[in-house]
Amino acid sequence: MTECFGQLRTVSLILMDEEIQVGDYLLIQAGGFAFERIEPQRAKEALAMMQDLMTQTDDARLCGSDQGKLT
Repeated sequence: MTECFGQLRTVSLILMDEEIQVGDYLLIQAGGFAFERIEPQRAKEALAMMQDLMTQTDDARLCGSDQGKLT
């Protein structure tokens, strides 16, 4: 079981070739497969960036689309 931003989900460790401990940070594919353990500092930086993006008032889904272009 993993947790990210308060959401729990089950993931598969079948792709992992190293031992995993409770509290480790993992990269997880959209299909629910963990594939890499990462250093806590790197994980915390990435999570902080994601949190910042999720709390912005602009709609990040528009980035790269014609609607999101600056004029």
